[in-house]
Order: sequence, then structure tokens, then C-alpha cells
Amino acid sequence: MTIQNANWQKWIPILEREVEKSLTKANPANRIGHGLDHMRHVWHTCLQLGDQLRADLEALVAAAFLHDLGIHQKLSPEHGDLSAELAEPILERIYFPQEKKQSVLHAIRVHDVTFSNEDRNTLESRILYDADKTESFGVIGILRYIIILYGRRPIDYILEDLEKRWNGLCLAETKTLAKPDYEYAKDYFQKLNRALNL
Repeated sequence: MTIQNANWQKWIPILEREVEKSLTKANPANRIGHGLDHMRHVWHTCLQLGDQLRADLEALVAAAFLHDLGIHQKLSPEHGDLSAELAEPILERIYFPQEKKQSVLHAIRVHDVTFSNEDRNTLESRILYDADKTESFGVIGILRYIIILYGRRPIDYILEDLEKRWNGLCLAETKTLAKPDYEYAKDYFQKLNRALNL
């Protein structure tokens, strides 16, 4: 990986503090699976894809850390608009570059399931969406499914959700990056399903 520039690095501690503030106000149930560790994992994937595709890493770092502010207030898969609304004053308060603010807000707004891939009309919005969805793959994805859904939904639902997330990815580069983790999680839940249905 060859990182384009380091302007994005200065924003990480600032954005982490903003996420921590949001989490202190959140209902504990709303924090599960959407805490600072999630933001860091999403950012790590955004950084990999963004560097490879020459995206705006400064816009991506803000979008990655602020994309789930809405879910801290309202536990719903439809939280992109609320997250963008909550992110806007934060971007102003931290003096984030004005010329990049709309790119950040657009990526945050369209990262949830109420929007289609056609609505994600910037590279940064596609990267954020994909990075967020790949959190369902690999060992992290398995942990998230177990914490959030196991016991509340059947394993068949998890397997369908995994496939839906995989098929919904925007970028071929994401599929290349995430394929081993996707297959690992799918194999795990298929084996678990068989073991539970002996």
C-alpha cells in the first residue's frame, strides 16, 4: 500500500473524540456493533481501498468515523440521513475543510440500505458503503453477527444477509479484497447451521 498523503492522519484523534462523545449519549443497545472499534475497522478498509483507487482519503476518514452517528440515537438500518445531519455541525466545529464537507456528508447519507448503488455516485461514497458492509465478513463479521443477531434470528437469515451484502458491494476491488473473509464467514455459518440441525 502506498499512502498518497498524510493529511488524513491528523483527523483520527479528533474524530475518535467526537465518536466517543456520541457514544456516551447513546442507549447501550445502540452501541453494540457500532462503537469506536467498528469505526476503526471501517476506516482501515476505506484506507486500503481509497489508497488503491486514489480516492480522497481526508474525506474518507471523516465519513468512516462519523457514518453511524445516527444509529447511536436511533437503532435502525435507515440512519444515513440522521448520521449526515449529526455529522454536519461536527465538521463545522472541528474546522474540517469546507470544500470536502459535501463529499463527506453525501457518503454518510447514502451508506445505509435505503439507498441504491446508483445513489452512491462518488468514489468515496462507494468505498464507505463497501467498507461498512465488509464488516460482516471474516472473524469480525462472525463476532458482529453473534453479538447482534444470534438467538434473535435463525442462521438461515444470517446466511441470506451475508449473501445480500456480498452481492450488493459496489466495487470489484472490494470483492477482491474481501472474498477470503466473505467465504470464511459463510463457511462458518453453514457449518454452524448444520451442527445446530443434527
